[in-house]
Amino acid sequence: MMLLGLVLLPRSVARIEHEMLSSLRLTIVAVGWLLSSSATVMLFRPDARAWFAAKGKPIDPAIFD
Repeated sequence: MMLLGLVLLPRSVARIEHEMLSSLRLTIVAVGWLLSSSATVMLFRPDARAWFAAKGKPIDPAIFD
């Protein structure tokens, strides 16, 4: 979904000029994409991988330090 949002972002920019959409809408779309991409990157951090590998077992809280 994140990649689809990235693909559609230029289209949203083009629509601003064509349909006179507000720049606020573009800002909201861009911020949403940035938040989605940063959340996706966080899934692949070592501490997140260790948490997923635990599969519901109790883990050491220090793993997130």
